[in-house]
This record gives sequence, C-alpha cells and structure tokens, in this order.
Amino acid sequence: MSKHYAMMLSTTDDLFQEEIWVSLSEYVEKFDDKMYFFCGKPINSTLNDECYSNVIFNLMKQLPMDGLISLTGSLSHYIGLKKYNEYINQFDNMHKISISVPLEGCTNVLLDGYGSSYTLCEHLIDHGYTTFGVIKGPDQTTESLSRYRGTMVALMTRGIKLTHSVVGDFSKDSGYHGATVLLDKGVDVIISANDQMALGAYQAIAERGLRIPNDIAVVGFDDIEQAKLQEVPLTTVKQPFSEMVRSAYDLLRFNRRSDIHHLGEIKIRESCGCNKQVLDAITEMDMKRFYMNKYQESIYEYNQTLTLHDKFDRVDTMEKLNDAITNYLDEVKGRELHLCLFEEKAIVIESPETFEYPTWMNYQYGYLNGSVNKFGRYKTSTGLPLEALKISTAKALLIYPVNQYNLSYGYIVTDANTAKSKTFTSLRREIVNALNRIDMFEQIHRYSKQMKRLASMDAMTGLLNRRGFFSFVEVDYYEKLKHLKNPGIIFCDINGLKKVNDNYGHATGDQLIISASDILKKVFASNTIARLGGDEFIIYLDDCNDQMLNDIIENLENEISIYNECNCNSFTLSLEAGMAKIIGTQHVSLDELISQADHMLYVKKGRLHF
Repeated sequence: MSKHYAMMLSTTDDLFQEEIWVSLSEYVEKFDDKMYFFCGKPINSTLNDECYSNVIFNLMKQLPMDGLISLTGSLSHYIGLKKYNEYINQFDNMHKISISVPLEGCTNVLLDGYGSSYTLCEHLIDHGYTTFGVIKGPDQTTESLSRYRGTMVALMTRGIKLTHSVVGDFSKDSGYHGATVLLDKGVDVIISANDQMALGAYQAIAERGLRIPNDIAVVGFDDIEQAKLQEVPLTTVKQPFSEMVRSAYDLLRFNRRSDIHHLGEIKIRESCGCNKQVLDAITEMDMKRFYMNKYQESIYEYNQTLTLHDKFDRVDTMEKLNDAITNYLDEVKGRELHLCLFEEKAIVIESPETFEYPTWMNYQYGYLNGSVNKFGRYKTSTGLPLEALKISTAKALLIYPVNQYNLSYGYIVTDANTAKSKTFTSLRREIVNALNRIDMFEQIHRYSKQMKRLASMDAMTGLLNRRGFFSFVEVDYYEKLKHLKNPGIIFCDINGLKKVNDNYGHATGDQLIISASDILKKVFASNTIARLGGDEFIIYLDDCNDQMLNDIIENLENEISIYNECNCNSFTLSLEAGMAKIIGTQHVSLDELISQADHMLYVKKGRLHF
C-alpha cells in the first residue's frame, strides 16, 4: 500500500534548496509512495511578510501524512532550536526526520559541519594566513555552532588565536555588514558560515577597492551555484544534500530510527589563494559555452516573466484567471496544477501559528495533462478533490500558500516538473496579484451598488427618494401601458406638521414623518413608495381600479386610527391624499399623471381628511 510523506521547505526558489527538492522528487519516482513538499518560509521570520507563508505547514495537520522530513537548518534560525523542536512536535502522529540539525524525538540525517569546517580552516592555515575573521550564523542554530567550533578547534590546534568574529543571519546583507566590521579590524581572511554571507563579504571587499585573494581571502559553506560564477570563484564546502535527502526518504520508507552522518566535500577554488585551475582548451570552451547558455536562458526567462506579467495584468475575473493559467501551462508544457481557494475568497491571518484551514475548500481550477477540470467543493482533509487524486499521476507534489501579506486565499498544488519551470515563481506571484485584483474589483462593485442604493434612498425613512422613485417608475410605467395595465399615482402629505414642529420641536416632527412612512409601508407593501421631501410622499401603483383605491383608503384610515389610539400624543396624525389613475386606453405621460394627483391633493387640502 502506498504511503504519503511530507517535506517542509523554507523556499523552492533558490538553487541551494532547489537541488534538494528536485533530487528527492526524482528519487520518489522509483517508488509507489507520494511526496508532498510544503513550501513556506523560516518559522517566525522577521523579513517582510514571510511569516504568513508558514500557514501552509498547518495544512499538514489536516492531511493523512505517514512521515515528515524537516529541512531544519533553513527553517529554525529565527525561532531557535528549542522552540522549533516544540513546533515540529505538533506533528506527533508521524515519523519525523530532521536534516542537517539534530532534533530530539526525530531521526536525524546530519552533515559533519565540525569536521568540514576544521578541514577548511586547516587549508587556510597552510596558506600562511594569521589574522582570521569569522562571520558566524545565528548563535541559536546547531549548524552555525558546529561550523564555528570546527574553525576554533583547528586554529587552537595550530596555535593560532581567532582575531575577530561577528554574528550574521545567513543572509547576504548580514555578510556584507559583517565584512565591513572585519575589514576595519585588518583581517587577512574571512571565514563565512555560509555562501550567501560570503557573497555579501565579496561586495564589501570590492567597495573598499580590495582584491580577492590578493588583499584578503574569503571562504564559505554550502557550494551554491553563485559560488562558482563569481569572477573569483569561492572556496567552500559542498553539502551532499542529494544524498542526505534520499537517505531521509529511505529512513521513512523502511521506518528506521538510527541517525545518519554525511561528510562534506571541500571545493578548492581561487578565493582562498589557490591558483586558478588550468584547463585544456576543449574543457574551457565547454565551460564557456555552458555559462553562455546560462546567460541566454536568464535573458529568455526574464522576457518570459515580462510577457507573463503583461498577460495576467489584464485579468479581472476568475474566468480570465483560469484562461491565463491554462495558456501558461500549455506554453511551458506543464503537467499538473490545482488552485484551491477558500469559499470566503480571502481570510485574514491573525496568527500563522494558530491559523486553521476551513473544513471545506473550493476547487477553483485544475489542470491535469492538458485537460482543465472543475470539481467544486471538497473536504480540506483530502488535500485535493478525490476525483483529481484519481486522475493525478504525479509522485511528487509541491504545495504553496496563496497569500497577499496577511490575507490568505488558499493554496496551489503542482507537480515537480511544472514547478521546475524558471517562470513558475512569477506565475505564483501573478496568481496572487490577480486574485487580489479580482477581490478588489468585486469590493468596488459591491460598494458601488451600495452607494447607488444609498443614493436612491431617503435616509430618515428608508423609503426611496425622488431619484430612486423616478429611476424605477419611469421605466415600469410605460411598460405597463404597453401591456394595457392601469397604473396609478397617489400624492399625500401630513396635515399640521408645521404646528407640530413649532409647538413640540423638529425632533417630534421628524418622528411623525417616520411614523407616517411606516404606515404607508404597511398599507402599500406591494407598491413603490417614496418620500419626495419634507412631509410629501408619493405612491406608484402599477395596476389599479376604483375598488382597489377604495380598499386602500379604508385600510389607510384603519392604520392611522390604530396609530392615534396607541400613541398618547396631544396631537393626531392626519394625512391628505390626491389620486390619479389611467382609465381605459388613454395615453397620459407619467409627468401628467403625477400632476393630476398633485392637483387632486391641492383641491382636497383642508376639506377632506382621513
């Protein structure tokens, strides 16, 4: 029986972690199991809005996973190992593997960072360097501590005292700032706890007008792709992550609980002071061709990204978004992509740690082997609709959060081959932007409808105002005449309102207007009523006759009597009305009919009350 395993990643976009998930995704193709890569960011990251991406890890709590691989070193350096250990123990129902950093309660696949750093430092000592500077990683990470300890022991063993050290956070910026401090101290070699910080040191050294390695040597750790591409290639330690992550998967498959250690490989290049490797003409030509191809690919990818942005920038509906995604997948020969959204469209992330995915999700879009599918609602606990899982043939799937800052729309699921496309990162960004734009347009539409409704309403009574009345009645009136109906108009106002205002105040007069409007709403519930202003009301009857008008008069009299009996006011509510209606097939304009009703009100004013 096939099993489902999960792996937590802090990113899939840099070359360092790309090697990891690509290698594992290729490896799992040999077996019957499925591997789900949950792609978030370091836990409790303080950079921009990265922390909100970690809600994707909460999805694992709702899915039936049989085992978990944690790339701990890249996930834990903000939160610290102790708290990260507590975090990972949330997933207590599965076998857990920690890569690169040992965790209690986990099986660990580790690199001998101590031994690798020791060997690298010995190599630098053999060059004759004596004034050492170290850019450490965060003090709370085991990776950083083991590398620093290996360097320190190598120096002490050879009788050399460490001159200076600074703490970084594994980012290029922290390497730059750390190097500026060390350069001021006059060190002749900088040992960086990872390659990104070493590249930051490169920048600081260049700004000082210094040369590597003539004026100062630099080494790193990780052997990322950029390390090889520098004008002075970086000496570093290559971590055997492909071997490590495959070992982790094997531990899960065979349910083995013993830790495994892997040795790093020292990559000697020019930045430490070693001579440039002399290559034969054919090999050098092949290398130049390789890097020229890389350069051409990067230009092509950049142009593709611009084209992609232009296409998605026009998306303002969900239908257009689906079409744009389909066009992209057709062009890049994508295999599988699922867009899974909340039924509420967007949910505010109050806390990434406590965020819970709803029980039901909306399957907005599905692309499987060139065919677009829609399966509607599904239970979140299945990850994807059961119909989609039956069709899917992918052994490795990547799951990404769809977030805009602290707003979450859901998640994207895609196969590893589709995610390898160099423009896939741009696609994810464009989908998020499009969803945000669609949401914004829908809000504007709702707001516009609300404002239009408010602009047509009388604020005091909740009836239509003059604009609202005529915008509806002018269309309906002539439509009714075409169908030989007999529309009618009733004009009415409140008798003695001025006396009420003068004797009892305008607040009491306003309340009288509201009471009159409430009575009219009750009597004319199926008709169109408006307050034209002051104490004037108008009622439109789309079809009427003499008997109907008599019944209305009687009903109105009863309601006014009930009101006056129930309210112990020293004044009584009284309305005067003028009525006009179409008789037979006569053709009278709406304005003329309203004038007739207004005239009838004027004639009756002061003589007839009801």
